[in-house]
Amino acid sequence: MACLSPDTALREYLVQVAAAPRLSPWQVQALARESALGDAAALRALAESQLPLVVMEAAQRRGRGLRFGRLLACGNAALLKALREDPLALERLPQRVQDALESALGRAVERPRRAL
Repeated sequence: MACLSPDTALREYLVQVAAAPRLSPWQVQALARESALGDAAALRALAESQLPLVVMEAAQRRGRGLRFGRLLACGNAALLKALREDPLALERLPQRVQDALESALGRAVERPRRAL
């Protein structure tokens, strides 16, 4: 298995997110209900359906102190945490992702930069 450079891996991730089929609101709600009942496959599909939200929110915060890949990681972690806590609270997902990204940016600004 070949090791990808971080830039190549990020590009491939973004291509995969962009190529993923979009779900209708009805399909998203059905996945949320199944996730709430403990269906791990539904939770995964629900999370994957919301990745464009994370990409959009992270893209809006580029150039503010964290690399884009790190922003995506923080946003994805917040997305998964929110969906695991309450998959039916889909209306709160954007705010949860935004809050996590802003918090990560705040922490990045507060700590001194390390030499690379």
